[in-house]
Amino acid sequence: MRAARTSAEVDELLSAVPSQRPDSLLSEDLVLLESTSQTKEEVIQEMVDACYIAHRTEDRPLFEDAIWAREAVYSTGLGYGFATPHCKTDAVASDSICVLRLNQPINWDSVDGERVRMVVLLALRNSEEGANHMQVFSTLARKLMNDDFRLHLLKFEDAPELIAYLREQLGIQA
Repeated sequence: MRAARTSAEVDELLSAVPSQRPDSLLSEDLVLLESTSQTKEEVIQEMVDACYIAHRTEDRPLFEDAIWAREAVYSTGLGYGFATPHCKTDAVASDSICVLRLNQPINWDSVDGERVRMVVLLALRNSEEGANHMQVFSTLARKLMNDDFRLHLLKFEDAPELIAYLREQLGIQA
């Protein structure tokens, strides 16, 4: 163990410690392409668990509660076999997008009555300054209305390809 005698030495030691707070909205840890979840509840729990494991939240119950509070207002099943649960809460450590593809479509009370095959969870910190990530989320919502975009998302077989596609389509820096 090394002692620090000055504030400059403390800063130097702290800069050597890797940050636990991810910077990017997207991460391979948040792409789940073979989900066996069979209900909306299981999907949300699986996605919250993935965010917890990826250090996107330290308060798993509060994060999940924020998603359910939003879902209680109205279903986030947007149609076309997609759902977009989302929340704005400081229970998340950093703004995040989590993508889950189901092996078997499930009921999500979608506006068109269609069963959901893919879920895109959007989590935004409540206290974040600036609107950059809100612009990304807005762009994502518009893109999800496009047939080609949705079909591309459903085809990817590995996380890196899906992330690269989303970064390109949403204008997210790596």
